[in-house]
Amino acid sequence: MVALSDLQRANQLASEKRSLLMAIESFDHGGVILSMTVGPRPPDDAPFSPRPMGLPVPTETLDYPPQMIEQIKAKFNARLHEIEHELTGLGITDIEAR
Repeated sequence: MVALSDLQRANQLASEKRSLLMAIESFDHGGVILSMTVGPRPPDDAPFSPRPMGLPVPTETLDYPPQMIEQIKAKFNARLHEIEHELTGLGITDIEAR
């Protein structure tokens, strides 16, 4: 059972998991990167601090190498593994991505 104090973090992780799974599925069906936000790196010592503001850059007309998508998907899958590990640590297993 999840502690009430961990509920907000569990919801954040579940939401991130859903987004990553949808992005991977989109890439698997020919999806492209439409835009990105470029900004300073967040501080390493404050993982839950607000993200620094970035500059949105449209990318739908950029020609990027196909390997880039595979590398992004690999990073997304690594993050999914981290999320599963953290959710398990919070006492949550077998969460469905809806």
